[in-house]
Amino acid sequence: MPIPACSTLRQKLAALPADVQQRVTITAGDMRSFTLNRRFALVIAPFRAFLHNLTTDDQMACLRRIVDHLEPGGCFAFNVFHPSLEYMARNTGPFAGVWRWRGTYALPDGGHLVSSDATQYDTIQKRVHSIHRHDRCGADGNVAQTFVHRLELAYLYLPDIRHLLQDAGFAAVEVYGDFHGKPFDHDTDELVIVSRL
Repeated sequence: MPIPACSTLRQKLAALPADVQQRVTITAGDMRSFTLNRRFALVIAPFRAFLHNLTTDDQMACLRRIVDHLEPGGCFAFNVFHPSLEYMARNTGPFAGVWRWRGTYALPDGGHLVSSDATQYDTIQKRVHSIHRHDRCGADGNVAQTFVHRLELAYLYLPDIRHLLQDAGFAAVEVYGDFHGKPFDHDTDELVIVSRL
């Protein structure tokens, strides 16, 4: 069965110059069990992809595959959200699973898109359960189409991340609070991790 993200990637790649297309190889697989016949200086997991590994066993399996595919001294860079206690508190107890409006966006046809979500935290399993809803409305204001996307992610605190990387064999770990190298010093910061063998 085709993976939708790969189809989108192929479409975007087809629009790029031929020399760029020749340098790109698309491979779909499970990040916990992939095997490629080469090593890399850099492996990245953008867009919080690492958090789709829901258990410690999944996380370690993924890291072992990455280590096996890195050159000596190679780098693994990824980002995760920091599990902000302030944000989590707004999504627990009576607020757990409550639908929240996130924004309304104008569409070229005169209609609009309304985005909302409902989130619950499982603090025992360290999981986020979220449903994202997008209602496309016509110019008359009536809902023409609804898209619903379920999302389950793990969440990790910085000590969790450091232990996982150390256990996987990474010798150096750099932590930033954003993609511009800002120090991690606020509860609401993004965690950007650069780890080296």
